Amino acid sequence: MNCCGNPTFSMGYVEEFNHYYNILREEFKKNGIKRVVTTCQNCFNTIKKNSEDIEVIPLWEIISQKGVPKKIKGKGKDVDIVFSIHDPCPTRYEVKTHDAIRNILDQIGINYTEMKFNRENTLCCGSGGMTSLTNNTIATAQKLRRANETTEGHIVTYCEECVESMKKGGKSAVHILDLLFNEDIYNTFDQTEVNTIKKWINRYKGKKKFSKYNG
Repeated sequence: MNCCGNPTFSMGYVEEFNHYYNILREEFKKNGIKRVVTTCQNCFNTIKKNSEDIEVIPLWEIISQKGVPKKIKGKGKDVDIVFSIHDPCPTRYEVKTHDAIRNILDQIGINYTEMKFNRENTLCCGSGGMTSLTNNTIATAQKLRRANETTEGHIVTYCEECVESMKKGGKSAVHILDLLFNEDIYNTFDQTEVNTIKKWINRYKGKKKFSKYNG
């Protein structure tokens, strides 16, 4: 549950990044970790680049291989909505990830289209490199540009920051994890907005739950 440090690295604070990542590195070492499963594209890249002795696997590849939950399989076939896929830019060169995401959507039965710039040619959602904090004008323009690259009103992606960017760009957007594990999303196909304070509260609650499960 520790931060990988990517936000500080993106803003050029190398010393702070090294501090954060060393905490994570020690956690891996203390627990004898040899393999890490990630759902965040930035975490995937950061761990892969800074812990070469650890195998890093995106969750999507595991779900694609093992199969989606039985009650979700084929659920999307009754959905009269076409989604556009937005590929997050941090993993633009991860072909296995791209294929896994599309396989998962096929298993769900979701009808989707590709954006003009997809996979290895995907465009930033507007939040890359902490731009929303450092230059919000540029960030806002890019969010609008990317979201309106498609004429579809709904976008599915696999990065929470990208979901929020697409919503700020004027689209309804969902994270693929919602399609897999949150059946309520099938009533709206749009994520509920959560403010920063609530996000931190959710993180705290999540961390407490993990601590409880780990004894």
